Amino acid sequence: MGAWVYVNAVGFLRVRLSGMLAASSISSQFFALLDDTRIHPDLYCFAEQMARDVYGDMDVLVQSIRDLPSYLEKLDIEAYARSTGLHYMMQTLCCIREELIQGFQEWRKKYEEPSDDDMFYMMTGETRDTLSEGSIVQATIRRVLSKTAICTVGAGLICLLWRDDFKVDRREISDLSQVMKVGDTITCKIKSLRKKQWDVKLSSF
Repeated sequence: MGAWVYVNAVGFLRVRLSGMLAASSISSQFFALLDDTRIHPDLYCFAEQMARDVYGDMDVLVQSIRDLPSYLEKLDIEAYARSTGLHYMMQTLCCIREELIQGFQEWRKKYEEPSDDDMFYMMTGETRDTLSEGSIVQATIRRVLSKTAICTVGAGLICLLWRDDFKVDRREISDLSQVMKVGDTITCKIKSLRKKQWDVKLSSF
């Protein structure tokens, strides 16, 4: 393994504390504990200093980290970074603390299949506050026929406006093309919204 490959990969190599290593000196056990984390060896000095500042006695350091993780959990990283002059590496200190609490823990949230509603809003960029049944929206006319108009709202979501759902001054319209043209922007209300089918119907406001 080349030097640069090692430098880049060593933070992801996991060495478990077991066998003869577990019975070695306290100092060796502590660095073995760090080998069981994602902390890069170049940062071991910061991890050791943090552990000493939190737990104190080196003789019980390894056992304290394992038995009393709440001490690290309560550590105010922002205040600690300021007090040690390490404010420029605050995010790194956060990661060091999390790895000391539990090395190689899974930080990602468990995957959950998005619902039809979630998928709809992710794909359109809208939210339940900006687009739901009853919402008032600005619709841009893209194509207009006698009985229906194809519109877009928001970031380009295609909607339909039927003649029977559109009135001007409460008067029914016989031909939509007589009261609107392509490019017009009209104020409408979301009449129905079927997210699974991506079916959005508008009505006059």
